[in-house]
Amino acid sequence: MQGKDKLQVALGLIEKLTLTPSTFSTSDCRGPKAVPSRQAILDAIYICAGFNIINRVADALDFDMPPARAFAGITWFLLTFGYRLLGGSVILLKKRNVEELPAGLSRLAGEQRMDPYSAKLERLKQAVRPSSGPIDPSLSLAAMKLEDRSGQLDAYLRKVAHAAYEVDDDDVAMLRRAGYTEDQIFEATVRTAVGEGLMRLEKGLAVLREA
Repeated sequence: MQGKDKLQVALGLIEKLTLTPSTFSTSDCRGPKAVPSRQAILDAIYICAGFNIINRVADALDFDMPPARAFAGITWFLLTFGYRLLGGSVILLKKRNVEELPAGLSRLAGEQRMDPYSAKLERLKQAVRPSSGPIDPSLSLAAMKLEDRSGQLDAYLRKVAHAAYEVDDDDVAMLRRAGYTEDQIFEATVRTAVGEGLMRLEKGLAVLREA
């Protein structure tokens, strides 16, 4: 496949996993039109999850957008050099012989070979995990230990999850009037965005393992 064709297939995978994750299946990862590399599909799944998180946070919290010329420069850089220069160096464990490593590191090296992003994913989960217990994929209010006194917070988080681009200053002001602090609003927004991204990531990885 030509580079442009591969890109179109990858974008199609990302679009489907973003818009209708429940319908994402092994057929999307196989067949003559599939991206001809497991690593390429894995990359697409992680990119999908990452931007599902980033876009929700940026939309809900009204991040400033750079001008179009800045996007043009970034696009040229990525098309020319790829993401590798931005993502840091490849983990050194992958370059070593697994037999040379202690048992714990041998297992980590094996996991890194299958999924080189697993360690970074675990750090993300640790960052948003409640103080006790495993992370709740839905990141419910109970998991955040926040009381929804008026139903407004739940409505806001549903908006972040399903239509973050519709969140406006009035939504945030309403939560402030209901007694929520900016830190609580920020934490709830980020955890909800991460929950949506992780849901898509887990679905994509499960399908890829099956395929």
